[in-house]
Parts: sequence; structure tokens; C-alpha cells
Amino acid sequence: EENSNNNNNIQDNSTSLSSSSSNANSSTMNNTNNTITNTSTSITKEAEYIPDFSKAQRSLSKLLYGTHVSSSHLHIPEQNSTEISTRCSCRKSTNLEKQGETNGIPFFIDSPVNNIPSQECLDLFSQILIDISISFGVKKNIFHIFIDNYGSTIAFNRSGSLFFNIRYFIQVHLPKIHEKETHVQARNYWFVVACHEFAHNAEQNHNSIHEGFMEDLIAKYIHAFQSIPFCPVVVSFQTYSFISPESTTTTTIP
Repeated sequence: EENSNNNNNIQDNSTSLSSSSSNANSSTMNNTNNTITNTSTSITKEAEYIPDFSKAQRSLSKLLYGTHVSSSHLHIPEQNSTEISTRCSCRKSTNLEKQGETNGIPFFIDSPVNNIPSQECLDLFSQILIDISISFGVKKNIFHIFIDNYGSTIAFNRSGSLFFNIRYFIQVHLPKIHEKETHVQARNYWFVVACHEFAHNAEQNHNSIHEGFMEDLIAKYIHAFQSIPFCPVVVSFQTYSFISPESTTTTTIP
């Protein structure tokens, strides 16, 4: 009987320990859960909500407008504003003379210009711009091609008329345009340039507002542009010289 009572006491103690352990574990888990819940609540309260900036923007389609320059002569006065990047403005006084159209896109030269690209080169560049216009759903003749002798202007927006410098295309993209990777990079580059210039329809200066519009345009229309099929390029080359005040640059173009 004594052994039996001892066993009962052991069982009772075991039950008591088990119960205590269970209660302790349960209490600890509850406290842990409360801590997790409190931590989660704390994170939710403390973390700042990042708004969807694109929803706050005006309709992007309102940026996609432009005008066709029908005049045969276009004078652009010198621009000195520090807000305007040299890459997308004409800082020097520019006199553009219309030479005609290539695939429906007007072509201007900064008179006098040393060299005029061949028709094959104009066709190649204009096709990239046409594909860009298709992706945006705009008329291709609001895009204009121009060429100058010197300066760092790649493109500019003049009252909604977009101008793209084929000299930059010739010097940077054309030498390896027959390689597919370079061709794709060139197409993507000029698409982004077009987005940059369209964004100036909303904001003239280069700031966070302009940057936001440009990013939204790229995000919305890049898929449509990259879905447009294009043909590989097979070109022959001849040598032209482009004279700048600092040096002479020799570039091969078709």
C-alpha cells in the first residue's frame, strides 16, 4: 500500500508537473503570439504607405500630342537656360532647312551641313521612329529627323513637334546596326528618347515631375513597342566626315 501510495504520489506529481508545464508552455505561446501580433501591428502602423504615383498622374494619352512642321525653314534661337539639358535642346542658334520627307517623316538639315545621309540611312532611322509612333498610337509626321555638324543635341521638343538627330544614330548605333543586339538596343534607346520628349509636353524642365511622366510612359508603352516585329539589317558602308569645332570625326554610314 505504501508503494502504491508512493506511485500515486509520483503520478500526481507527474500530472501536476505536466499540467504546470502545459500551462507554462501555453502561457509562453500566448505571450509569443501576442508579441508577434503586437509586432505586426506595430509594423503596419509605423511603415509609411507608398502611394501609386501613376494613379495620381494625369492621363498619359494627353501627353501624346504633337504638330507637323510644314514650314520649309525653322529658326530656333539660342537657349541658355540651365534647366534645359544639352542632350534634348538646341543650345546654339539653329536654322533648319527642310530637305524633304522619308517614309512620311520630314527631314531637316542645320544649314549649312557638311554631309547629308544616304536614303538607305534615312530609311533605317525613319523606320525606327515609325515603329515608335505606332506603339504610341500617334501620327508619324509629328516626328522629325534633323542633322547638324556639331553639338550634343540628341533630340528636342518644340511646341509638341519632336525632332531627332540622325547624326547621333549614325555615330553611335549605325556602325554595328547589322548585329541584332545593337539593332534592338538602338530601337529601345530611341523609344526612351521619345518618351523623354513626350514628357516635356507636361513639364518643360528636367525635374521629378518630368521624370515621373517619362517613367510612366515607358512602363505603359514599352511592351507595345517591343512587340512590333522588325527586319534584320544588311548594310554597305561609305565614309563621311563630320566636322566639329574641336576635332574631325570620321563615321561610316550606308
